[in-house]
Amino acid sequence: MRSFFCFVAALLALSVSVSLVGAAKPDVPASLAFSLHEIRDPQLNNELAMTLAIPDKWKVKTAEVQWNPNLYQSPAAVNFMLNGPADEVTALGYSQFSFKWDESLARMLGHQQVENKIDGGQVVLKPLKPDEFVLWMLQRTNEVSNIKVQKVEKPKVIVDAIKKAEPEANKQLQDLMRQTGLNSFKKVAFDTALVEFTCSKDGKRYEQQICLIIRYLHMKSPMAAINMAPANEECVYWTVAPVISAYALEGKLKKYERETALIFGNSVLNPVWSNKVEYLVTQTNIAINQKQIQSQAEISRKINETSAYVNKTRQETFAKRQDSMSKVSQGWTDVITDTDRWKDNSGKIHAVPSGYNYGYQNSSGGMIFNNSGTAPPGYTPINKTPWAW
Repeated sequence: MRSFFCFVAALLALSVSVSLVGAAKPDVPASLAFSLHEIRDPQLNNELAMTLAIPDKWKVKTAEVQWNPNLYQSPAAVNFMLNGPADEVTALGYSQFSFKWDESLARMLGHQQVENKIDGGQVVLKPLKPDEFVLWMLQRTNEVSNIKVQKVEKPKVIVDAIKKAEPEANKQLQDLMRQTGLNSFKKVAFDTALVEFTCSKDGKRYEQQICLIIRYLHMKSPMAAINMAPANEECVYWTVAPVISAYALEGKLKKYERETALIFGNSVLNPVWSNKVEYLVTQTNIAINQKQIQSQAEISRKINETSAYVNKTRQETFAKRQDSMSKVSQGWTDVITDTDRWKDNSGKIHAVPSGYNYGYQNSSGGMIFNNSGTAPPGYTPINKTPWAW
């Protein structure tokens, strides 16, 4: 099932805006600047899919939405790659990895017969913890070797934010199940981690940092419905979305932690785009459950037809429901470094590494922070703002 607890950009503007001035930390660079880069989706009428935060002197190597109707449970993916100064550091982002596991079916057919197979765009795999998922992902590629996990951290700021969002996530998923005609929903749960590790590639040693949240959707097993499994046995649909990471030659990543913190906390999916994709997947599943469509060609045609309908539908229809996990992504900046919140001229909140007394924004959305109090040409002041989870 398409995950909809995406990291999103539409944050509610707080009602109070204040300017806080304090002493600068001695190790803080004189200024910190970033621009905003939009990734748009031609399949959905050029809808904004994701906004990337690009630190000064970083470059976008790739940034795109990829569609594959054959993966009807997760047909759209947003991927990006950013290169840092002198290509010393790289940041990567993937919008979704989707999996499912039915223990009763695996027991019946044999675990080796079903594991790592693709079914409707989802990999059949027993649920993993975040650090286990990272190892699984790395071990499936021949590009890296000699992987050594250095740290697995469950950041309190992220865990607390998830706990506050969980009740609403359960309610929204229950509503979604009703729409698809499925009455087997049990609960949704989350796990999170910041995983740091080293690995070898092309004869060089690298260090990498990955932040991720996994959603586990627990459903009643379809086998139980036909009395071929215990009544309490479950089928678990689990999704990792999105995955954002940064890597550099060993010993170099710390040098860029303020820039990677900016990327991790301010590169966010657009909830309107996520809701449109979710609607498209929901309609496809309804048609499959009602046996209106069966073949892959029919599924692909249904996705294209629904995309056309979505493109003609009023934007407000998909903007009504905001994601219950909308503030979680900014917490990753807090995990990596001390953080301040700044409210830009449009009312959006940005997580910025602390140490700066003044912030400014230009007409393109780019921002710069310093302690000199001097605004660059074309920039207007923005203020720090209180923040609460």
